[in-house]
Amino acid sequence: MRNRKFKVILDTSFLLPTLGIDVEEEIYDVMKFLREFEVHYLEVGLIEAFWVVVRKIDRNYLGTVEEGLKAIRETYKPLKPPVEAYIEAVKIYDLGHKDFIDALYYATALHTETKWLTIDRTFVNFLKKHNLKRDAVILPEELV
Repeated sequence: MRNRKFKVILDTSFLLPTLGIDVEEEIYDVMKFLREFEVHYLEVGLIEAFWVVVRKIDRNYLGTVEEGLKAIRETYKPLKPPVEAYIEAVKIYDLGHKDFIDALYYATALHTETKWLTIDRTFVNFLKKHNLKRDAVILPEELV
């Protein structure tokens, strides 16, 4: 999959290290390849990331968080979910996946010809179970 320049939307877990939050090793392994892709983020992903920041970051390290947020905004491109993505996300939620933000990431990828980079294999299994398109989602092992 590498060597093909395509657009990727980073799941919130891929934003956390830049904000000073420790994450799973597989995220760090993939991050070194991100320069090979056109990388996007959703503003809702930053909001979700800041729920983690509020709970986990020592307030003495808010300078690191601030620098990380600046780096995300300067390095990655913001992507606005189209109206259709919001409607699609509601349908996914109604099918039983109760993480609306994940549903919105997925639906945004579907409607913007991007791929959503995630480590959420549970969501991938949900897609399979409901016969939904899987090609808008990419797992780390599919990149390296």
